[in-house]
Amino acid sequence: MKINFILSILFISVFCVTSAAQEVDFILSEKENEEWLEKVDSYELKVQLEELKNRIVQDTAVYFNYLSGNYESPDQKIALAKREFSEESKSRPLYLFVYEKESLRLQANPESERIEKLVEEINTDKISKIEVYKGVMARALYGTSGSYGVIYIVVKDKASLNRIKEILSNQAGIMNN
Repeated sequence: MKINFILSILFISVFCVTSAAQEVDFILSEKENEEWLEKVDSYELKVQLEELKNRIVQDTAVYFNYLSGNYESPDQKIALAKREFSEESKSRPLYLFVYEKESLRLQANPESERIEKLVEEINTDKISKIEVYKGVMARALYGTSGSYGVIYIVVKDKASLNRIKEILSNQAGIMNN
């Protein structure tokens, strides 16, 4: 009995130390971002969606400083100053939720609470495909906003796009395209 107890404690200790040692692998450099885009582009939809959800969640802990941060309103700057970010980066793709000719642009530095709700909407029931644009094509479509790639998240119906819009609606980080 004592041996079982000791083995259980040992197993739990090893598991906890192993879990704590794993750090989030943020994508911070342009090269890491390019590699991530290539990888995601090669996957089937279900795996793409999982990768996308993970990346969007990770991105909430990284402050994205496009150019000199000139795109932030005074209200956004105050809100961002209150948050604690783990890292800073300029290498983040442009995320667009698209249905027919309407799209929603997920801006940099979204609130993590809204992102948690958003990732629940990213599944094969609501998303029909992911399109990844890189390099010259991304820049041709979206100028400097597409410098680090563009991810089109094509939703299956208007109701899904409206739900995404509702989740992100009162947030400084969303714009209609």
